Amino acid sequence: MGRLSSAISCLNKSLSRLISGCQASPYTIWHCFLLIYKCFGNLRYFDYITVVNIRMFKNKYLVPSINMVNTIANSIDKVVLINTVAGKGVIDEGKQSSSLRLIQEALKESGYETVLLYPANPISSVSAVFGGLNRMVDDLEAKLKNEWNIVFGFSVYTGTYWVFQEIAKLIKKKFPFSTIVAGGPHFARESIFDSDGVRCLDSVEVALSETHEERQITDFVVVGDAQPFIDFIVKYQGKYPKLSGIQGMYKRNENDVVGQGKGSFPQVSIIPYIYQDITYYGKKARDVSVYFDEICNNGCDYCCVSQLRKKIPQDLAVKSISSILNKAKGKAEIVTLHFSDSNPLEINRISQYKTLIDSLRTQTTLQIYSTFFLDPGLLIDNNYYGELMDFFKAYNVLGLFIGRECVDKNVAERIGRKFKGRIRTQEQLDMEFEGIRKLLSEWRYSQHNYLSQHSPISQHSPISPYVFIAYIFTPFDTNESTKRIIEESSVLENMSTSTLSVYLNHFILTPNSGTTLRRLYSRYLRNPENFKDITQFTNVWSYELGPQVYFLDQLPSILNMPTKGENKQESIERCKFFYDTLREELEFAYKMHKPTNPVISK
Repeated sequence: MGRLSSAISCLNKSLSRLISGCQASPYTIWHCFLLIYKCFGNLRYFDYITVVNIRMFKNKYLVPSINMVNTIANSIDKVVLINTVAGKGVIDEGKQSSSLRLIQEALKESGYETVLLYPANPISSVSAVFGGLNRMVDDLEAKLKNEWNIVFGFSVYTGTYWVFQEIAKLIKKKFPFSTIVAGGPHFARESIFDSDGVRCLDSVEVALSETHEERQITDFVVVGDAQPFIDFIVKYQGKYPKLSGIQGMYKRNENDVVGQGKGSFPQVSIIPYIYQDITYYGKKARDVSVYFDEICNNGCDYCCVSQLRKKIPQDLAVKSISSILNKAKGKAEIVTLHFSDSNPLEINRISQYKTLIDSLRTQTTLQIYSTFFLDPGLLIDNNYYGELMDFFKAYNVLGLFIGRECVDKNVAERIGRKFKGRIRTQEQLDMEFEGIRKLLSEWRYSQHNYLSQHSPISQHSPISPYVFIAYIFTPFDTNESTKRIIEESSVLENMSTSTLSVYLNHFILTPNSGTTLRRLYSRYLRNPENFKDITQFTNVWSYELGPQVYFLDQLPSILNMPTKGENKQESIERCKFFYDTLREELEFAYKMHKPTNPVISK
């Protein structure tokens, strides 16, 4: 405490000289501030040190002068929401996250408007690796040079955790007295164990324990929805109430993590859906990303979305989307609503989307198109298949996203691939593939013709539908099931024509934080506490699971290969090279590494 007392005394003397008009060294002042900060960890916790307003000193120095630190502690200068997420909730890699826009709107409606969304575009992985983060934080420093007490908010997916960590470290270095709050789907409380039976830290504990240069990086973590962050800013002015806490917000207290429960969805009068204006087939168009009914009754073990049970009231959704469409008058001729809900076309839920679109049609003259996620299990029911085809035509469905995921019943059981809460059988999986083939065969003509006849787009550039189909390579696949994934993918991708674009996406099974999959198989992860290496294109599974894992090791460099060319022949050649490469790597993995036949226990 002797060094602390000396620092406080020196600080007060230097600032007294400054206030009285005498010269004082900025280096001395900053040294004292940093020494005090190192002793206590955060200036906001001081009640007895005084700080005066910030003023310019000797042209280029900003010198914190002394008055009550509570002057700083009790008022937030700026809230900055850092845009790192490019994925679900983002139309493409160049647009804002809908989660951050929701937080911004909730703060605005609570009377807090000094919020900065930064940067305008999410940081890409390539930019992050090649110096983009440093340039971003340098630019941020210039924008916030006159701000003192800043709260930085992040929305984090497991696949973007490493980007969050790198940015947060740079922010702590540039803004040593700032507060960093992290939230998003990545953070969940869970109890998991490694291969030795030792309990591992969960994502919340890991984030709150990460340090850089002996300083804690993340100050608080929000689990669940964003209301705790709103309360932290508006109700508590950036100060964590020690006695009551904040439901859904967690902090570190010495060696323990303090907090409880999950956060609720913020109450807002309008949903700030994100959109972008584009040129589509020579026509001005507005693309809108919409979430409406984020409830999936399948409950797959590997899906982090299955933990969410969120539904937007229909009148609020109509009001919010109509506001965006009204602003498009004179700027666009058509609009595409991209419904990002996980399983919107379930038999008992499709009617609400009909009602929503019907309501929107009465309020705009714009031609409305739509895109949806489609569970292939819905294609098995012949009666419902016909209803789906009628819906696609009547509601101008332009694009579909189909999660085929796996082809083998044993893999379905391992990863918890379910349909209406039950593991899919081999018969179901086989029928799903035939259902997808049937859909592509019929839809490429009927939907193309229907859209072309009923669109304002020139007949010289007729509008055509598109389908994305996703498969997951897992460590539980065998040589045979992996071959089938490759063959199925090749067949489906080659069904792409001038009247229907078919795209295949392949991913590596990701043990997302908080999922049942992660809890069941944490002992088969190389390092269950290392979230920095987890993405949809990296392999974190243990070699104990056999040659399939060695095959997964080779996938990151292969999955980024383009399969579409400038013309049909080039696309055919690229597809052939892609799938031939997958076959060669699979054959090599099983040739070099014999199956271990591990007894996999849940």
